[in-house]
Amino acid sequence: MAGTDSQLHLAQMLENIERIRGWTDGLALEEYLSNRMLRDAVERCLERISEASRRLPEVLKAAQPQIPWRKVADIGNVLRHEYDDVADTEVWRIVVDELHTLQAAVLAMTRAR
Repeated sequence: MAGTDSQLHLAQMLENIERIRGWTDGLALEEYLSNRMLRDAVERCLERISEASRRLPEVLKAAQPQIPWRKVADIGNVLRHEYDDVADTEVWRIVVDELHTLQAAVLAMTRAR
C-alpha cells in the first residue's frame, strides 16, 4: 500500500517518465544527439525520477524487484556530479531500454492500495 507521500513521489516519477517518453518516443539516436536542449531536459527529468525514487519506502520498492532501484537512485548523482563522464548514448540507452519497465512498475505501485 502506498501512502500519501509515496503517491506523490510515484506521481512525480510518472510525470517525468511521461515527459521523457513524449519527447523521445519515435526519435532516432541521431535526432536525440543533435538536440542539446532535449538532452538537457531528459537528464533533468532523470534526476527528478532518481530523487523521487529515493523517497519511496523500501517495502514499496521490494514489491517491484525487477527494478534496479539502487541504479535508479544512483543515476541522479551520476548526472549531477559526473556529468562530463556520462555519455549521451548511455542516457539514450536508459530511455530506450529501461524507462518503459520503470513506468510499468511505477504504475503498478500507484494501483497497489
